[in-house]
Amino acid sequence: GTLGGGNHFLEVLYDEEDRVWVMLHSGSRNIGNICAAYWNDVARGAKKPPRGMNMEVATDTKVVNRELAFLRVSSDVGRAYLKDMRWCQRYAQENRQRMLDIMIQIVREVSGCSADVSNSVNIHHNYAHPQLAPQPGADDDDNE
Repeated sequence: GTLGGGNHFLEVLYDEEDRVWVMLHSGSRNIGNICAAYWNDVARGAKKPPRGMNMEVATDTKVVNRELAFLRVSSDVGRAYLKDMRWCQRYAQENRQRMLDIMIQIVREVSGCSADVSNSVNIHHNYAHPQLAPQPGADDDDNE
């Protein structure tokens, strides 16, 4: 099996106090990347949005650098992107949890010790944060 692509991994470590740690770095197993690439292409105008969605209110056609394209979260297209992104995050979290559960069970079978998950850290690294985009030609005070 695989943990996905890229830098995804699972390690069993121990520290100076002979405690065993399980470290897992994995995500949506590429569906999040595919989803993000699709919506980025929609924002850049390289792909059409889903049928029935109006791009006129979804993005700013005056964006000079297409790599900085965006989708307005107030538009149907922007909300569809956020819905897909949240699905990918939930999928990734469930994926990590299932792999971690299996690993904890294996460590318990091998060592006879139960896991203390009270110090667990679960962080996703692919997410979007809605923010106001600076408007070309607007005063700096208007963009804060």
